[in-house]
Amino acid sequence: MALSNLDLAERELSRLPGKGAIRKKMTTRSREVFEQFHEQAPEDPAIRSELAKVLRFWANVERGENPQDALAASQAAADLYDSLLAESPQDRDLQDRLAEHLRDQANIFKMLGRLNEAISAFKRAGQTVGSLRSTFPDDVDYRRTEASLKLDLGSLQLQAGQVNEGLENYSQAVDAYRGLVSHPKRRAYDPLLLSMALRGKGESLRRSGRLDEAEKALADAGTSAGELDQTDKNILHVSARIRLQQSLLLAAQSQTMEESEKPLEEAIEIWRRLAERWRDSTQYQTYRSYLARALTVKGIRRLSDGDADDQVRAILDESNEIMASLIQQNAEVPSYPAALSENLASLARWAIANGQSEPALDFLQRAQKLQQGAVSKSPENASYQENLIKRQRDLTRFRNGDALD
Repeated sequence: MALSNLDLAERELSRLPGKGAIRKKMTTRSREVFEQFHEQAPEDPAIRSELAKVLRFWANVERGENPQDALAASQAAADLYDSLLAESPQDRDLQDRLAEHLRDQANIFKMLGRLNEAISAFKRAGQTVGSLRSTFPDDVDYRRTEASLKLDLGSLQLQAGQVNEGLENYSQAVDAYRGLVSHPKRRAYDPLLLSMALRGKGESLRRSGRLDEAEKALADAGTSAGELDQTDKNILHVSARIRLQQSLLLAAQSQTMEESEKPLEEAIEIWRRLAERWRDSTQYQTYRSYLARALTVKGIRRLSDGDADDQVRAILDESNEIMASLIQQNAEVPSYPAALSENLASLARWAIANGQSEPALDFLQRAQKLQQGAVSKSPENASYQENLIKRQRDLTRFRNGDALD
């Protein structure tokens, strides 16, 4: 019954709006049941295996709101898998489940800004599945697990400033998913993952200055995602992320405001709808954080075009309000203060353009403090370090009466 509840929570309730609380309750109940079984029979391998599975699912449900608790559960699951593999080192299923679990654990480390630990977990997962791939090269499931690791590692490497390494992993993920999409044993979500890999490849190419190649990758990502079910929340989220990257690319190509803002507006509208519809989902905070960041991008774009009217202030204020609430709900995630810092720096520029010196100074001071907090939580994040230097420079220039860069 406990496993039936878990399967229902993961396979059905995760796809339905308004069922997040029920899903969490069922997953928590499954954990409690198997922890009781484990207390009664701590050496039973079947119970340990199922408890590890339950802990993994529980951690994935909780990580958005309680990442530290999720990490503790994730580590307990990893310990169980390690003990089981010590007893049965040739068990293929256990090895594959460990690799998938380590990928999930790496993403919790990533959320907490612990990038080095996340990279280590990804690499260990890669070694595990790589061994399986070399022994069973025709097994499609191992190819899929390896591709998902490449996809997630690419994202992590971009955060760490390792753009070339991120591009390499994203490119390998694209090649792998192209093969999986055309394979007779393809799964329903393989095309979505191909879109995600293409989006990441496009971002990597844009950040490398290879704009024409980035345009091609992002166009392919948009085409791939556009062929999928546009009522699915995961597909819509990926589509919005593709549009955000397309907007950033158009700006880098010096396209007009109207051209670069069109995909950005589409992304903002998608994230608004997702946040409204999926309020009790584990992805609710994700949708809101992306919405806030897209609004900041919009505000920055308008300011760079010489526009500093009340509408721009309202855009930045909305982003500010969302990010402040996310920090209040979960102060452990460094990406939130980093994003709010960028928004406050933009508000400072708005205030300067409108002759408001005291508010500008306050915005700059708060932006620097928040960025310093993000760096202290995630010192390995290259963009956080770069932005801290910018915040410090902006504050110094403002105090000296110089124009900001």
